Amino acid sequence: AFPSKDAVQDAFTEEALRRNFEWKVKYSDSKQLHVICKHDAEGCTWQLRAANMKRKGAWVIRKAETIHTCSSSILSQDHRQLKAKKVGRTIKHLIEAQPDIKVKAIMAEVKDRHSYTIRYKKAWHGKQKAMAEVYGDWEDSYALLPRLMGAMEESNPGTVFVPVYNNVYTEDQVRVQDKLMFHRLFWAFKPCIDGFGFCIPVIQVDGTFLTGKYKGCLLIATGVDGNRRIFPLAFALVEGENSLSWAWFFDQLHEHVTQREDITIISDRHAGIRNAVGGFPDEWGWRWRWCIRHWLANFQHKFGKKKDIKNLLWNAAVAHQPKKYEEKMKTIRHTHRAGAVWAEGQELPMWTFHMDNGARWGIATTNHGESINNVYKGLRAMPISVIVEMSYWKVNEWRVARLQLAIGRELQGHSIAHDVFAQMQKNDEKSSKHKVVLFDRSEGIFAINGTLHNHVS
Repeated sequence: AFPSKDAVQDAFTEEALRRNFEWKVKYSDSKQLHVICKHDAEGCTWQLRAANMKRKGAWVIRKAETIHTCSSSILSQDHRQLKAKKVGRTIKHLIEAQPDIKVKAIMAEVKDRHSYTIRYKKAWHGKQKAMAEVYGDWEDSYALLPRLMGAMEESNPGTVFVPVYNNVYTEDQVRVQDKLMFHRLFWAFKPCIDGFGFCIPVIQVDGTFLTGKYKGCLLIATGVDGNRRIFPLAFALVEGENSLSWAWFFDQLHEHVTQREDITIISDRHAGIRNAVGGFPDEWGWRWRWCIRHWLANFQHKFGKKKDIKNLLWNAAVAHQPKKYEEKMKTIRHTHRAGAVWAEGQELPMWTFHMDNGARWGIATTNHGESINNVYKGLRAMPISVIVEMSYWKVNEWRVARLQLAIGRELQGHSIAHDVFAQMQKNDEKSSKHKVVLFDRSEGIFAINGTLHNHVS
């Protein structure tokens, strides 16, 4: 007995895949299912009949001719019964464990499970079927979004959602009444908004493309807390990484999250970001700095893998003192003149610490932003309402873990965050090897000799 007609067909399919033949439907309705061998014209008598027995509340096999009298067997790599729906059921467990699984991995799983090589397109459609079964339908997800946002705003007062919808028009450019199309969504949870007031005034931004049925991009803004660790700030679903979407994202950040004038944005040099930050209003007082790791990737793309020069450029970039910067650049000018000319031809405040005026707060890269992007990587393949809901649960999970860490630190009698205290100890040890000579106390002028290796009291 089988609970449904789909379950009967699935069993028939498993039999066909296992015995390397194909069947076709001769008759099907809500009460009966009759399938026969694909090669019935050759006289093959294989057939199966099932019926919906309402008294038993199940589908039951009523007739089975299980011997094939045809000599045909499948020589193709694919199989008639391996439809997208069947592929979806086959890989459902993979989707539950890893929503962002690659299509090629799905093709490999089907081959390992059924010994058939399916086409990329069929594997992709199978993935969408599995996603819909596990997480719900994409279209239904858009319809669910307003209710989800309302519930979150009600249960988390102060949480911000900013949806943007576009009007829908016919081919004749006539507006369709009472119908809107989703365009963008910005959201930030209340604890993240409140917590940013206690963070370093630096925001790292990054974007990642969606991989589900509908394309787009997930933008994430990340802060850095007092312990120099990741602090998720805000999210947005947009049509892509372009100037307009990034400008809109920064507008929402400024209005709903930061409310500060001393912000530094650190990012890669994506054209959309570059154009958006170029339009920051003067009254914001916001600054932009490049991720040094991405900047060095640009150097490598231009000059090839020059590991030694790349390391020297990194050390030059993060040098706080002009003297140390110049020492590194002098070596680069001597060993790779073209690289030095290229680097110093860039805007120095954008990639060097010593010309930075403290805007970076010692943060060189967007590693925090990319790390949180990896945490949310699995969301890229999910329907929109699932992306929003799962972002909430992940932020809550992060918040609880950090709270427990802070409470534990306090119970141990510490008033300073662990990572900051470790850096203070490291600096104290380093300073013990310096000799300080007073020149003018009233002006705060000292000479520091950093070449000593013995403690100077």
